[in-house]
Parts: sequence; C-alpha cells; structure tokens
Amino acid sequence: MDKYQQVSEKLREIRLELEKLGLWDVERPEDEAFTTDIPFNMNTMEFHEWLRFVLVETFDAVIENRAPLPENVKIFPYATEVYRNKITEYRELLQAIYNFDKVFES
Repeated sequence: MDKYQQVSEKLREIRLELEKLGLWDVERPEDEAFTTDIPFNMNTMEFHEWLRFVLVETFDAVIENRAPLPENVKIFPYATEVYRNKITEYRELLQAIYNFDKVFES
C-alpha cells in the first residue's frame, strides 16, 4: 500500500468515527470561516467542522491529484486538547486522528 492509499484509509477511519458521533453531516460553514490564519480555524469553526471540511476535503484533493503530501502532520495533540473532557466518548476518533498523524512519520 503506497502512502496515498494509507492516507486515504486513515481519512476513511476519521470519517467513520465522525459519522458514529453524529458529527459528519453538518452544515458547511460560511466561506469567511475558511479565510483565517489561525491554526485549525479554531476561531471560525468547531474542530469537527475543520476535520470534515478542511482536513478531509483538502487531503481528498491531494490524493486525487497525487499532489505532494506534507512531511509532517500533527493534529493529534490539538485533538486531545479539544476533546480533553470527552476522552472516553471520543476515544475512537482520537485513535483515528493519531493513526492519521503516524502515516506521516515514516
């Protein structure tokens, strides 16, 4: 399995966990929400919205176009902070995000 396939599989896992939590089928934020310089768009959208509309959509396009993949991805530390009060409930989503990050370590 090449790295693009690995990334695609990990994105699928994130999507499945968001679906299980009822966080996938959400309304797309207004266009202005995407124009911030703040990491994870934390000032304009919820983290699950960022996962859905920024992370997944961006990487889907990268995979489809076989564009260069980033060398380093570190989403898990922020995810653990966002969900620090829901660790048990979001455990599987956090694991999926951790696994996504790990793909970029090799």
